[in-house]
Amino acid sequence: PEWLLEEEKFGIEQQIKQLEKDVQDYNDLAAGKKKLPSPTLIVAQIPDLLVSCRIAKHWTQKELAERVGMPENQIQRYESQNYASVSLNVINRIATVLQNEDSEERHPASVQ
Repeated sequence: PEWLLEEEKFGIEQQIKQLEKDVQDYNDLAAGKKKLPSPTLIVAQIPDLLVSCRIAKHWTQKELAERVGMPENQIQRYESQNYASVSLNVINRIATVLQNEDSEERHPASVQ
């Protein structure tokens, strides 16, 4: 049907626009026209951000550990060491849980 062809055409046009933007971004990066944040600055902010997200959700370390599927003492260790020895894969797992799961109302005194 005609409407289906129009939808497919629209989808292809959007993909072309995205590819053109990606090429432009690449060219800007290669030419030094685009400023990037310092990778070390971003890495330094990750531990505080993960802890802050947990606290904002009113989750204890135990609750985060249960949602991520690891022992509570592992989360305690990660947080006490500022996630220093944690793999990017584990950080991504924790961040995904913190981003995707709805917070539960808890009394602030129960937050670690």
